[in-house]
Amino acid sequence: MVLKVIDVSAHNGNIIWNRVKGTADAAVLRAGYRGYGTAGTLATDVKFKANASAANAQGIPIGAYWLSQALNEREAVEEAEYLIEILKPYRISYPVYLDSEYCERNANGRGDRISKAQRTKNALAFLSCIEKARYKGGLYCAENWFTDEIGGEEIRKAGYTIWIARLAGKPRIGKHDAWQYTWTAKVPGIIGNVDMSEFYRDFSGDTKSVSEVAAEVIAGKWGNGPERKRRLTSAGYDYAAVQRAVNERMR
Repeated sequence: MVLKVIDVSAHNGNIIWNRVKGTADAAVLRAGYRGYGTAGTLATDVKFKANASAANAQGIPIGAYWLSQALNEREAVEEAEYLIEILKPYRISYPVYLDSEYCERNANGRGDRISKAQRTKNALAFLSCIEKARYKGGLYCAENWFTDEIGGEEIRKAGYTIWIARLAGKPRIGKHDAWQYTWTAKVPGIIGNVDMSEFYRDFSGDTKSVSEVAAEVIAGKWGNGPERKRRLTSAGYDYAAVQRAVNERMR
C-alpha cells in the first residue's frame, strides 16, 4: 500500500480543498508551533482552522504536526496540551506528529541547541501526552536528524510511528510508516510547491473528535451514567474529556 499524502501550513496560502480531493489521499496540517525566540510563545498556525474545517468537509483524512522548541519535558507537555485543545473540534484520523528540526537558519533557536538526550526526553513526554488524548503519536524529522540529533530508535521502540524526510532517496533507517520525498510537488488547489510523502499505512478510520462525540452524547446515543462511561472507554474515547465538552455545551 502506498498513499500520497501532502503536508501544508500557512506558507501554502489559501487552499481550495475540493480541488485537492482526489489527488491527495490525506493531508497532515501544521497546527502550530512554539516561537524560536527567547519568549517561546505558543502559537496556532493561522491557516490551521480553515484547512482542518475544509478538509473535514471534503472527507479528506487529516493529521497534524507541531513544530517544537521545548527546552525540557515540562515545556514539551505544555506544547502537547496546547495542541490537543486546538485539535478537539476536528476529525483527526492520521497521526499527530512532533516536528523535530532546527527552527532558525543558524541553529540559534531557543531549543535548537539542547542535547540529543534532552530532545529525546522532550519528544517522549510530548508523544505520551498526545496518545493519552487518544491520538496516534508520531515523530517527523530528517533521516540524519533521526540518528544524530534525537534518539529516533528509542522513540520508534516506544511504539510511535515514524515519518522520515529524505530527498535523495528512500530512508535507510529501518522501519518507518511514511517518507517525505519531495518539497516541490504540484497539487490542484494549491499555488506553488507542496510537500508530498508516501505513506505505507492507512491511518484513516472512524475516529471522531471530542466535540462530535459530545454532540452524540447530548443526543442520547451513548447512554447515561456508568453505561456511558463504559461505552465511551470501550470505544477508545477519553471519557473525562468528552464529559467536559458535554458540560460546556450544556451551560
